[in-house]
Amino acid sequence: QWSGASLHYRLITGACGGSGNKDIPLNPKQLTILGTITPIKSTANGANPNDWKFNITGNTNISNVASGTTAEDLQLNTNNGDAVYTITEVGSSDWILDSVSGDCTKTSNTTATVTLTKDKPDITCTFVNKINTGHIIVDKVTLPSGSTQSFNFTTTGTGYNNFSLTDSATPNDQILNPGTYSVTETALAGWDKTSATCSDESPISAISLSAGETVTCTFV
Repeated sequence: QWSGASLHYRLITGACGGSGNKDIPLNPKQLTILGTITPIKSTANGANPNDWKFNITGNTNISNVASGTTAEDLQLNTNNGDAVYTITEVGSSDWILDSVSGDCTKTSNTTATVTLTKDKPDITCTFVNKINTGHIIVDKVTLPSGSTQSFNFTTTGTGYNNFSLTDSATPNDQILNPGTYSVTETALAGWDKTSATCSDESPISAISLSAGETVTCTFV
């Protein structure tokens, strides 16, 4: 901020044919303040900052900003008024935005907003991501219904744990990273398995779980 109505600078050497050693007044209200945004990708949860870029949109649009790189010359509103900018991260769909620190506010799984002001035109925000996990839900149905018999299930795939179910039990729901999994019902004397299907039509021997997906498998 400047006190007084104007600023002055002295031109010692003339430019473009003009003479030098002149006192030239400047009106601070006519000066344009430009802002900067520096997005930083955190390495938390095993994230590699090199796997992301950032697109910045607002009065000035800048694309493909690397982590730790400063986007410069961002215009504020008229008379250096506050300007809202949106920062969109571009990376693998296997990850989602978990939190943002600094002056930015998370607005979705891939975006955050920030307000640049004349008093604080330069902003740095850190983006923290996490794996976009999915769910595999397994339900057990018996015929006739209502049996209290417990059935054991064996699983494969990183982090997918074995479990048991009865007909009336709450379906087994496990949160897993994207990948391929399998689930097998252990044969039990006196019972015949008639079907085993999954909602995404994956075979139970190779359930393909995508980021953010929920797959429900029913054993009858």
